[in-house]
Amino acid sequence: MDGLLIVEIVFGFFAFCMIVAGIVMWVFWNRRKLIFTNFLSPTGHWEREGWKPEKVDKDFQYQDVIYGYDIEYCTRDFLNRPIAHYYKGNPKQLQFNFTQTNKSMMIEGEELTPKDFVTLMKSKVLRDIFLDDEVMNLLYIIIGVVIVCAVIIGIMVATHNPACTLKDDNETVTLIANACKQAMTGRIGVPI
Repeated sequence: MDGLLIVEIVFGFFAFCMIVAGIVMWVFWNRRKLIFTNFLSPTGHWEREGWKPEKVDKDFQYQDVIYGYDIEYCTRDFLNRPIAHYYKGNPKQLQFNFTQTNKSMMIEGEELTPKDFVTLMKSKVLRDIFLDDEVMNLLYIIIGVVIVCAVIIGIMVATHNPACTLKDDNETVTLIANACKQAMTGRIGVPI
């Protein structure tokens, strides 16, 4: 009877896992077809809404406002699904100029790419950090504390190594020995 209960529990667990996996796959399969819209609220938060393709044509309605939709102005996510962006309440779709990406910028009369700018900022920031006397003093203190703690822990590990001995009169050893004897002789419940 107990074996059948265990089989039912194991089978039930695997059936539950299969049902959950099926539901998750079904949800992801349906979400891959969605068209997403992002609405920028007056508070500066993006509100995202997913739409089935048959619900969005040249326009669609969201919170009693009709918004225009053009797939050419959409950005794409990592699954290549179109994403339309809007100001909340404004029916015109936002357009992003993709030619502005990786555009060079002018700093003190020199033209720098974003990669050059990041390299410059990292080198300048790191140099300024390590030239500051307060930061260097703090780093020396941290290094000193780490070294002192490592030495103390090393000394404690090397010197504090007490021998572990079990005495024959210990009740735990006697109890373990009696349990082993009973298990080996097969006389469980009979005192030795």
